[in-house]
Amino acid sequence: MIPALLLAASAGYSPIFERAWLTEFGLRNPEQAAGMYAQLVESPDRALAAQAWLRLGACYEKLGQADAADKAYIKLYTQFRDLAPEVPYQKEKFKAIDALLSQVYTGGETVDARQLFAEILQSVSRATRYAICESYFNRAESYFERSRRERTPRALDAVAELKKAIALSQYLGQNERAAYGKKDIGDILVSNRRYDEALAVYEALQKEFPGEKGPCAWAQMSIAEIHRIRGRFDASEEAYRKMGTLYPGESQQLQWSQLWLGDLLRATGRVEAARREWAALLPGGSLGDGLSRLPVQARLAAILLGKVEPQMPPCEASFANDAAYFIGIHYLLSGDRASADSWLRKALDLSLPGDWPEAIVQAMLEVRK
Repeated sequence: MIPALLLAASAGYSPIFERAWLTEFGLRNPEQAAGMYAQLVESPDRALAAQAWLRLGACYEKLGQADAADKAYIKLYTQFRDLAPEVPYQKEKFKAIDALLSQVYTGGETVDARQLFAEILQSVSRATRYAICESYFNRAESYFERSRRERTPRALDAVAELKKAIALSQYLGQNERAAYGKKDIGDILVSNRRYDEALAVYEALQKEFPGEKGPCAWAQMSIAEIHRIRGRFDASEEAYRKMGTLYPGESQQLQWSQLWLGDLLRATGRVEAARREWAALLPGGSLGDGLSRLPVQARLAAILLGKVEPQMPPCEASFANDAAYFIGIHYLLSGDRASADSWLRKALDLSLPGDWPEAIVQAMLEVRK
């Protein structure tokens, strides 16, 4: 779902815009996305150009380039006023609303606080509500971007921004986005090794947003991972196995879960059971030339089972550390300790601090020193 500031007129389809949006929100790479949006700001399709200016400004905000962001928004609201929502950056009003929301949502969500929150939002236009919500998400993303640049655990400062963004998203009916924001809070806590708090957040997400299966499935995987990190192997296995029952339609999460369930079985001495889990990810018959058409999880399963040569498969950057880890496990199973350690160190290099599977890789390498 493309997050809105919704424009009054819909733009024509653009493959570049689609790739840019996926890069911005899927890969969380606002710098690369900005370059793609910049290709579209002079489009003869005015609605498309307006959307490009809007997202370009948001990317600059995420990168902490306030002056560039302001210039993009000025372009949008001067040259495309007929297509854009009301000017959302009424800065003094925004500051007042932000201060009130900060008091409400950092002091506990009481009944009175919820009422005050509703009254605050009713005092501004819907377009401004969307703009404020977007700003909170952009602030949180700017903290994430800084953590990626500095290779530090995800900044806890982002939690306050996300809480406000989540509250606004729910008010605006954007429950999927709110659920992913809640998952981000859990991920921040995991990055800082605050596992009990993270478990509580993931479980709350599943209770509050039961209809948002995508983020709930990722949360279920994170629950399984936390249990494994803490040596609660039975609880981890149970959490992985619940995936198929709870979220049968979430194929990507199910496939990753099956790979990691297999690895948990391997790590607890059940190698043959692990191989059965991995084999279930492969199509029947010979792989042949069809390997390139398989999802990355199936390609990794084929590597783990020794059916193809171990090499890094094409995958999203956020899963590159997982892929390197499983190639390391392939070599570990085949008895090549040197190659295994090399790939496990590569998995560490590709991981941000606190990201899965950093903790278990560190433990594995420490054991073999």
